[in-house]
Amino acid sequence: MTINWEDAPEGATHYRAPVWYMVVGKDAYYHLYPGRWQICSVGADHITPANGFTPRPVAEAWDTKELPPIGAVCEMQDANGSWVQVEIIASHRGFTHGWCMARQVSYFSAKPNEFRPIQNDRARAIEEMVDIYYKHSEGYSNVRFGALYDAGWRKQP
Repeated sequence: MTINWEDAPEGATHYRAPVWYMVVGKDAYYHLYPGRWQICSVGADHITPANGFTPRPVAEAWDTKELPPIGAVCEMQDANGSWVQVEIIASHRGFTHGWCMARQVSYFSAKPNEFRPIQNDRARAIEEMVDIYYKHSEGYSNVRFGALYDAGWRKQP
């Protein structure tokens, strides 16, 4: 059986004939009619391929100009502006929802600039140096901080 995911209601993360399902954190919902989701009596841990549920395929590439696709692992800004690693678990009514396993909390946003690919160590170090520098003065660009890092000027713990 072929599933046409273009027919899926907004937010659907799984399908088991003839019903669409949406998993958000530990909760699972089933689709009643357009715009109406009802909480399931079973939790998200039951909505698995082993139980006959087909997960929505994950897009291969994310161009970072749009909201990330369901299943993507990326960083997302929390309410304080800090970046946290999340797994995108749902998209509903224009909002993308990410689950942060480290904090056991979900975040949501409709703004693509609040998501970014997971940063490598070099990018994190440069961001730290820029943040520290601009808290105390104004001036240099990220390029100069990158040169400082590459030259080994960062004190290692």
